[in-house]
Amino acid sequence: MNNKNNLNKTVIFSSIILIIILLLTGVLLSLLIALLLNRFSLRLLKISSINSVFLSIGLFLNYFFINTLYKKVNKFILGLLSFSLLSGISVVGFIYLFLIEPLFFFYRGNVLFTYLFINFLFIIILSVITNGYIFYTNRIIEINKMLNDETELRKEIEEKLLLSNLNPHFLFNSLNLVISLLGDKKMAEEAVLNLSDILRYSTDADPLTFIDLNKEVEVVKKYLWLQKLRFNERLEYFVNCNTDGKILPMILQPLIENSIKHNMSKVKKLIITLNIYKEDTSIIIEINDSERKIKEEDMGKGKGLLITKKRIEIINGSFIIIDGGIIIKYRL
Repeated sequence: MNNKNNLNKTVIFSSIILIIILLLTGVLLSLLIALLLNRFSLRLLKISSINSVFLSIGLFLNYFFINTLYKKVNKFILGLLSFSLLSGISVVGFIYLFLIEPLFFFYRGNVLFTYLFINFLFIIILSVITNGYIFYTNRIIEINKMLNDETELRKEIEEKLLLSNLNPHFLFNSLNLVISLLGDKKMAEEAVLNLSDILRYSTDADPLTFIDLNKEVEVVKKYLWLQKLRFNERLEYFVNCNTDGKILPMILQPLIENSIKHNMSKVKKLIITLNIYKEDTSIIIEINDSERKIKEEDMGKGKGLLITKKRIEIINGSFIIIDGGIIIKYRL
């Protein structure tokens, strides 16, 4: 509502300024012509003022006329229609002036017609400039829209490609985990159910649609439960999420997976900590493990970190490696 009111005020103010400028231009032009022809008259000032009002109305209508039909009519035809509109307004103004000052037309015709012709040419030139400005600004808007649409499309394609690269890797590791549990029927059954939930979540989720943060955390807990089942006392984990919010799907799991993948074969015990909290209007995610070996140069060594980092950057968030841990920050 405020934007609309501001726009209306701007239009009214611009219209008043336009009328004042054209009135002053008309008066000065009529004075110049009268002095050059040595035919000064107060009636000429009156006529020039009325004529300027008509032409300013025409120019004002022309602006909205061109702006409204810019996308609907060929530009050449639009220029002809603009000229016709201003010519029509000039004819109406001419008729009105003739009706109120017929004698002046007969006795001072040379001064009057010279003034009307020159003032009409001035308005035509002004309308050409105005139309050019309208064409230019609308073209800039069209180009910006095309660029924005292209950027959004690129982001959408990139996001879907990134997530599609993630799923096969995750599925391969998860199937290996289930195979390792086949000796215990009860545990294997529970593992399959948890794995089924994780896979359904990863395949059904729209990579561009934010989901509940708690849902993402529950999937991570199921994944860690499966890994705990595999590594027993060699793996401990703590998940602390004291806020609600939204997040892109499959952001947390690949980071947890990365920590397990690169550390479990080298340590006797690994402790993974996931902390999620809100800071002002942003969500902060901290992922650390007891080894704290992640470095910035590790980003290019595997897909997990790099893919997740790109997905975070697509939503204008930050993905930072500090002291061997990962901090993700993005605005709600």
